[in-house]
Parts: sequence; structure tokens; C-alpha cells
Amino acid sequence: MPFINRSSYKILVCFANRFNTLILFCGIFLFTNVQADEEGGRHTPSVKAVYKAMPSTVVISEFVEKSKSYLPSPRKAKILGAGVVIDTDGYILTSEHVVRGYDQLTVSFYTQEKYRAQVLYRSESMDLALVKVEAFKHSARAIKFAFPNDLLLAEPVIAIGNPYGLTFSPSKGILSGTGRRLNVPGKATLDELLQTSIKANPGNSGGPLINMNGEMIGLMIASQNDAQGISFAIPVSKIEKLISSWFSPERQSHSELGFTVSTEFSPQENSGYAVVKNVQQGKLNNLLGVRDNQRIKMVDKKPIRNAMDFYRYIKTRKVGQQLSITTIEDKTFFVQLFPLKGLTLAKSKLGLKFQRLGPDIARAISVPFDKGFVLSGLEVGFDFGLFKVRRGDMLFKINNRIIMNDLDFQDLLKDVKVGDSLSVVFLRVIPEGDSSHVETIFDTVIVH
Repeated sequence: MPFINRSSYKILVCFANRFNTLILFCGIFLFTNVQADEEGGRHTPSVKAVYKAMPSTVVISEFVEKSKSYLPSPRKAKILGAGVVIDTDGYILTSEHVVRGYDQLTVSFYTQEKYRAQVLYRSESMDLALVKVEAFKHSARAIKFAFPNDLLLAEPVIAIGNPYGLTFSPSKGILSGTGRRLNVPGKATLDELLQTSIKANPGNSGGPLINMNGEMIGLMIASQNDAQGISFAIPVSKIEKLISSWFSPERQSHSELGFTVSTEFSPQENSGYAVVKNVQQGKLNNLLGVRDNQRIKMVDKKPIRNAMDFYRYIKTRKVGQQLSITTIEDKTFFVQLFPLKGLTLAKSKLGLKFQRLGPDIARAISVPFDKGFVLSGLEVGFDFGLFKVRRGDMLFKINNRIIMNDLDFQDLLKDVKVGDSLSVVFLRVIPEGDSSHVETIFDTVIVH
């Protein structure tokens, strides 16, 4: 029955001068609905937020093969933690420590639907992992990301997870702090974390931390040992950068646009935008109109709210395909995906960032030659484990082939497949007083 407003009530009063029974009924109905509307009833902001986020939350368990009908039932699968749907093609985000040691998993939804899944990407240094569901037919929607840094100290927050196997359990608290650091024994130090007053338990890791709008502001990862009401989450500002790397054309199709996209939040406007960054000058897309700091409104007429929307949309695009990009000023231009070459191909497939070893760099690191490549860093989102090579080491060989120029990279990497293991040899200059010697470093890198 529809709600009766006060104007309608006055009309009913006049009409009810002749129908006393009707006025009694309408008066009771009006009071009941006004009271429910003013008090909010049971549908509090917390309830509404959980109902928005619950369809995007999953249980992550170990995968156990089904037995034949004539064999005993297999053991019950162990619940490892929680996860959250970030893309309706079946991509699930969770904590890396939740899936550590597993390649195959079972993902379960609130509707009791279960799917087999595999781990696609891991980042131990950021404690994040991306899981892909096989044969995904579920109608779950992707979680809505809050804008990075759109946070209010002491605002109510809710974590959804599976504490001690109690699946899909919401827990409420407040946002207690930002920019926190957590030292994990034997592991990397995690920084820029959100602190909450929620008492997290085993099974909460990997689940979403949401605000009262039902938007994810972080991913739950840990609680403080021997402390009550202190837990931590990775903020969406860090999550978005890693997911953008995993969904980038460099990773998905070994192609490039010649620019990146990030999200910027404006507190004054209380809104955020997908913004063009790092435009490579002189590339075709730059010549076609792409500029730094352009705000994107649509891609192929699809609304774009943030960088996540942008990279989720283009993740299936291939070399040679065009995209139409419309800015908030309603200016539209077309861009194209180009194949990766040389150093960008090495970064995409191996996760290794190189600089060309010219005379200036050779003098700076005191080496007697100026041809080849020096390692300048490791790409975010690659799992390097116990990788021994470090920044400043010079690349010598990959799979016993000496690498001296971009064509060497091109020929070597064009046919490698995801999961292939490549042997690498680097040279490291070790200073010794007024002289130095060169040490040879042997290592292995996995193709992504």
C-alpha cells in the first residue's frame, strides 16, 4: 500500500467528516507510516549497506575433487577466507595469504552456488591475489569501489567475512585510522593501511570493508595480536593501482595505449574522476589528442566513474582495436592498441623494468662498457618470491641468449607462454676500495 503524505491526509479529513470510520482508519495508517519513516524502522543504513555488498562477497575454500558414487564422500573442504567480486566476468579479489599454497579453489556465493576457480595473479608484498572463476554463470554484481581517500575518521564501517567458518558474517565498527603500518613476521611490511575497531578473526581476511553507502573502502587482511578491536584493511587507493596493472592491456594482451589512467578524488566536489596520466609524447594516441590530466567521462559510450571502470572495460581489447574516449568536456577522440616491443614487452611478460645502459649510467655505476640493459625496478603485481636480482644489476643472458638490444628481447619473448620458467643471468658490480669486481647472479623468472 502506498505511503499517504500530509496533503493527502487533509483531503481525507475533509472527506471523512461524512465517514467517521474512514478517518479512524486513515489516521491510524498515517501515524504508523510517518513513525516508521521518521525512525527508519529496521532498515538502518547498516542493513542497507550489507544488502548492497553481500551479493558481491564470497567464501573461498580449498578445492576438493568429487568422489565417484561408489566411493566414500570426500572430506569437507577447509574454508580459507573471504573474497569479493570485482568484475562480473568472474574475477575475485582476496588476500594473498588466504590462497597461499593453492592454485585451485572453490568459490561459494550467498545463494549457495559454488564454482571452481584458479589463482591468476599474486602479490605477496601487497598481500593481494586475483582469482578467476571457471564457467561463471552467476548474476552477482561487482562491488562498488569508493573513491580513493574518500574517508572520514570515525565513520561507521562494516566487514563481511567468514570468521571461524561462520560464513557471510557482518561485523560493525568505526574507521579508527589511516596510513597505518603492520609488520608481518617473516614477511614484507604492509603500509598505508586502514585501521578499524572491528574485532577480526581467522576467516575475515579477503572480505570487503564497506562504508554506509555499501561501497568498498578496503580489503580486510589482519587483526592486531593480543588486542581487542584493532584490525587492518588495504585501502582501495592501493587496490585500484594493482588491479589496474593486472587488467592493463600490457598484461592482458601484451599491447599498449601509450598512457595510463588513475582515479583522482576531489573533496571540494565530493566526487572522483578517471584521469589520463603518463602520456608518451610523440606516440600516435598522443598525436590524436590524448593529453595528461584529461578527465574521462565515457569509453565507447560506456560511463566511466574511475580507473577501475576503465581497465575493467578494456581488459578484453586486442592489438589494433580502437576505442572512443569522451572527456567531461564532451570532446571525443579515438585511440588504438599497439603491440609491445623491447623493454615494454619485457616489463609486461617478465615484470622486469630496464633502462638502456648508456655512457651516463655506465659512469654512474662504474662499469667499463655502455651497451645492454640495467635493471631499474620490478613491476607491481608480479610475485617474485625469493628473487635474488636487485635494482642496478645488468642483464647479461636470458635462456643462454645474450641480450644487447630491443630486437634480442623481441625475438626471445615473442613465443614464450604464461607459466614458462626462464633462466636469467645478471652482472653485479661490487666495489672494493678504489677498484671493483663483477659478480655473476643466476636466477629464474616466470612468464606472466
